Amino acid sequence: MKILCVWVKDYISVSYEQIHYLPALKDLGHHAELLPINKYTEERILDIIKAWKPELAIFKLYRNNIRYELISHITNKMRTTTVSIHGDDEKFFDVDKSWDSLHVALHFDYIVTMCPEAVDAYHKFGIKNVIYSQYGANHEYCKRSKVKKEIDVTFLGTRKWSRVELFNYLADNKVNMMVYGMGWTDESRILTPEDYIYVMNKTKINLNTQIDISDDNGADLLKGKETMQIKGRDFEVPMTGGFLLTNYNENLKEFFKFGKEIETYKTRAECLNKINYYLKHDDKREEIARAGYRRARKDHTYEKRFKNILKQVRLKHG
Repeated sequence: MKILCVWVKDYISVSYEQIHYLPALKDLGHHAELLPINKYTEERILDIIKAWKPELAIFKLYRNNIRYELISHITNKMRTTTVSIHGDDEKFFDVDKSWDSLHVALHFDYIVTMCPEAVDAYHKFGIKNVIYSQYGANHEYCKRSKVKKEIDVTFLGTRKWSRVELFNYLADNKVNMMVYGMGWTDESRILTPEDYIYVMNKTKINLNTQIDISDDNGADLLKGKETMQIKGRDFEVPMTGGFLLTNYNENLKEFFKFGKEIETYKTRAECLNKINYYLKHDDKREEIARAGYRRARKDHTYEKRFKNILKQVRLKHG
C-alpha cells in the first residue's frame, strides 16, 4: 500500500513519528513516504496526492498546521483515505475551543485516539470511525545495550511544574537523579535520539511522571476525573530493557503487569520508597526489567500497533 505520512519534522533532529511510525509502516511492507509539515505543505499536498495516488494519508497534526478546508477536500473529493492520529485527547477534546480534537476529527475518514475514554465521546458527537490504539515503541530504535548502569535515577521529558515539585522532593531526600528534556535550565539536557536510548541503558531506574489531567487543563470528556495520561516513555523504557517506575494508571494495566514487568507509584512518598528499595535490590530490579523487555518486544511494537490500526481502516478503493 502507498501511504503518505504528513507530520512535523522536529527542528532539532527528527520527530517522534519519524523514529517510531515510519519504520513500522515500512517494515510491514508498505511504501510509506514522509511529507513534512512546513510552510510549503499546503501548496504541495494536493499535487503530490494527485500524482502519486496514495491509498492512505496518515496525519499527525499539532494545532492547525494544515487548514481544515484542505483536509476536507482530500477526504471528500479524492480517492485517498485520511487518518488522523491524536495523542492528547485527554487535553484537547474541548468543544468550545477553536482548535480541539473534535473539530479536527470532523475532517478525516478515521481517527486514532490513545485515550480510551475518548472513543465513546467521539461516538456521542456522531463520529463513528474511531480506532483506539495506545503508544508503542520502535524495537529497532529502542535497543538494549550492555553498558554499565552508572546513573541511579533518570527522567527524560519536558519540564512541568508538577515534575519540578516531585524532583525537588526527591533531591531533598538525597536521591541522585539526572533530568533531560525541553525546558530545563541547561540546553545540553536536550538529548539526540541516540543519546536518549544510551541514557536509558545507563540508568538503574527510569522514572516517568505521566501528566495529571485535572479540571483546570483537562478536556471536556474528563472533567471531574483524575486521569493520568499514558506516555511514549511507558513503552520505550521496557522496549530498551530498562526498569520503569511510573505513575499508577489503571489504563496501563492493559499493557503491563504491575510489580512484575514495570513498577508504579501513587504518591511522592511511595515513589521515594520504591526508588530506595530497587536501588538496594539489583536482582529484583533486573528481573522486572527483563520481564518488561520481553512483554514490550512481544506485544508493544509499532508494527503490531499499525497492523491493528490498518485492519480497521476500510480504504475508499476497496
